Amino acid sequence: MKKLLLSLSIMFLASQFVLAQETEEKNFQLPIEVQGVIYIILAVLAFLPGNGLVGRLVRCFGVFLFGSWNIILLIILLIMGLFIVIKKRYPNFLDKKLIGFYIVLLGILIRSHSSFVELNDGNSTVIFKESWNHILEAINSIMNKQQFDVVGGGIIGSLFAVLFQVLFDYQGTIIISYVMIILGLSLFTG
Repeated sequence: MKKLLLSLSIMFLASQFVLAQETEEKNFQLPIEVQGVIYIILAVLAFLPGNGLVGRLVRCFGVFLFGSWNIILLIILLIMGLFIVIKKRYPNFLDKKLIGFYIVLLGILIRSHSSFVELNDGNSTVIFKESWNHILEAINSIMNKQQFDVVGGGIIGSLFAVLFQVLFDYQGTIIISYVMIILGLSLFTG
């Protein structure tokens, strides 16, 4: 397990190193089109069945962040890579439409994780522990090339479901998550 977390950390650090490497003598940066192609390749490798180590690591990172909605990371990588290659610039991540997308995604992840809240009677510690165990089981299955079944909204859904459970209780969390989805859609489409 420690090796897996170390691998995920190394993958993240390597991507940061590749995208913007600074040295004392000069500032080296890959051309923007190459960065976009790297995102596209990562998404495609993770989509492929029987994917290699890189594809499995990307898929594991998606499961860690988004749980059963892990495909969203791959779609985001693919769309962002295409955007960068076509427009030759990064998207404005604080654009009103993207903020709406973030709110919708967060609402969906919280709602997806509400089953853990209900099963564990709102006990925050147990919810987080069970979520963490399910995420690690899914990551182990992916790394061992086995079939996996992920339930919930990943670590993001877990953190916000626990937070909202404490703040609003179970029924309030459900209501707030639906309101977030509706408000996010209105920002995204309007």
